[in-house]
Amino acid sequence: MRVSIATSFVILLMLICSVLTWYTYNRNARLMLQFADSFLDAASNSTIANTTYLLEPVRAAVGELAIIGEMHPELLDQPAMLRHLLKVLESYPQTYGAYIGFEATGNFIQVVRVAPDAKTLGPNTRRIPPGTRFALRVLERTPDGTTDNYRFIERWGADIAADRIASVTYDPRERPFYSGAAERAGPHLSDIYAFASNGEPGITISEPIYGKDGKLVGVVAADITLDSMSTFLHGQQIGKTGIAFIVDEKDRVVAFPDAETVRVNGPDISLPTVNDLNLPFVTAAFNHRRNGMGRDFTYDWDGVDYLARFVSFPQTFDKKWSIAILVPVNDFVGSLKKTTRDIILISVLVSIMSIFAINWVALRITRPIHQVIDETKKIRRFALEGDIRVASRITEIIQLVDAMQAMKATVQTFSRFVPRTLVQQLLASGRSLELGGQTQRLSIMFTDLAGFSQLAERLPARDLMLQISQHLDLVSRIVIDNNGTIDKFIGDATMAFWGAPLAQPDHAYFACCSALEIQARMAEANDVAEAEGLPVMNARIGIHTDTVVVGNIGSSERMSYTAIGDGVNIASRLEGINKVYGTAICVSDAVFRETGDRFLMRPIDHVAVKGRRTGITIYELMASRDDASDLAPTEQQRDLASRTAKGFFLYMDRKWEKALKTYSLAAELYPADPVVTKLAARCHDLVQHPPGQNWSGVVELGE
Repeated sequence: MRVSIATSFVILLMLICSVLTWYTYNRNARLMLQFADSFLDAASNSTIANTTYLLEPVRAAVGELAIIGEMHPELLDQPAMLRHLLKVLESYPQTYGAYIGFEATGNFIQVVRVAPDAKTLGPNTRRIPPGTRFALRVLERTPDGTTDNYRFIERWGADIAADRIASVTYDPRERPFYSGAAERAGPHLSDIYAFASNGEPGITISEPIYGKDGKLVGVVAADITLDSMSTFLHGQQIGKTGIAFIVDEKDRVVAFPDAETVRVNGPDISLPTVNDLNLPFVTAAFNHRRNGMGRDFTYDWDGVDYLARFVSFPQTFDKKWSIAILVPVNDFVGSLKKTTRDIILISVLVSIMSIFAINWVALRITRPIHQVIDETKKIRRFALEGDIRVASRITEIIQLVDAMQAMKATVQTFSRFVPRTLVQQLLASGRSLELGGQTQRLSIMFTDLAGFSQLAERLPARDLMLQISQHLDLVSRIVIDNNGTIDKFIGDATMAFWGAPLAQPDHAYFACCSALEIQARMAEANDVAEAEGLPVMNARIGIHTDTVVVGNIGSSERMSYTAIGDGVNIASRLEGINKVYGTAICVSDAVFRETGDRFLMRPIDHVAVKGRRTGITIYELMASRDDASDLAPTEQQRDLASRTAKGFFLYMDRKWEKALKTYSLAAELYPADPVVTKLAARCHDLVQHPPGQNWSGVVELGE
């Protein structure tokens, strides 16, 4: 018996540890790789957006200066135009210089930003006086020769020094910025080249200026150095050791976290190729890409797996550039692998120790085993409260208890993915999950965050995930506390239902309680967020009661406990209808019939949602009628609900003039309420343009 117990115990322990380790690793690895995929998307989108952000405002400013030159040509050679050019540099820190070259004379006016450590400026290396922030340059060609005049200033009107150079050979008409815009006869984004004033690599945005006769007067342009793009890339954290950089269509490096990768040789510039970086894993990635691997793939180099992603800039960018992101897979799953190895080692060591200990304790394990059996029965009944307590000095029994404690924790974790009551039924019956469902009458609720796109634009990805998770946790706790079942999370949205897997006669009541409590708790959370300077979140909720099919749906490999049917679609549409009427909680007439006596609801409209021909009356759930509840209505809510209901019944009874008066009075008393304002406007239209006898009051809504 001792041998059998020892062998069985070790096998069982190893099996449990192996299954848990395998499941935990694979599950977490998938989640980490999914996170990595989202992370790479965010990184590439952020890089493109930042690069566009650097260029587009400057492009717009150049266009405005071109328009000013065309409408007011008399300003072009005047100090006022220098002031406009300086304003561009003051408004956009990424801009190095702004200037205008003239077609007829070859004259040139320019404003340049002076770096604090700069000593000289321009092709003639003029010395820069201390304290200079900007240099104003006016190049004039006269019959007596060409002069180049400089003013060194701290700001407009605060001159520091002036300089004058004779016999200058610079001609703006020979520069790429000028020829590119003139040949294109429109906005032009140059290739990368070295700026004449400081030798730094960069790009120029230029646009031609035409006179009223349609002839070219000159070209206005602005310079942006590559340092601004490289600085942004240097600040990008791609995993622990990953990199992101920009390449052109010939795989030449445009911007790299290390700005020194772009080499300048005199007035010419040479962009390095990816092979010139001397980074073998980068070269390997581009070789795989040329061999048809596509834009998103995993490759191996020197025994290390890498994630590679190539994202092209949009066509509107005017350059065939791409973002290349390369990051080792271990940056995301490396710590997970180490933890898994530690778990396996610990499991093996514990198993080896149990073999030696079980031989002399076999006769003393009967009573503790009975206690263990009692604990397993509790787990089967889903009595998971508290830790497992078994009095024993035998190492194997203690390890068995530890294993069961881990199993108990696993069951608790499993219940977070599958409805708790369904897990309890499975444990009690001993049956496995099977595909199939049954028809039941449920109350279905959909929630969604309003303005999620704006929230996603304002918050970093990590902060956004944390805030959304906190919101979903709040919704989940309230639904579960009200005997509901969380069906699924869809991004920032939630689907839940009441009445399954256990029958619940009062399912509509609990659904309404949950909706009101969610709005109340979110209002409290928003007060805290506002006090901390964080963005607030507002939820829209739709509830519908109907007969649907509920059960396990999916495949033999993966299934989900969910509800399907027309009722589910209606609940989803009701959530979206909140956008149309500016409400927070929209419920159907089926919910009103079952719970209208226990909640304050006001009729909103009679609508036909997309996909249905027949109309339903929709209501806004405002509060609980239980005056002792925290969700009780205010006097203003009672009055508003009463006035809205009166107007709605007059409206449906085709008494539009009376309905208009009722809604208009309510709108005067409650100007912030969008429902009465919208219905008042509709009644006004009906009074002005009465419909025919076939009018049914049904309003057809789309998505």
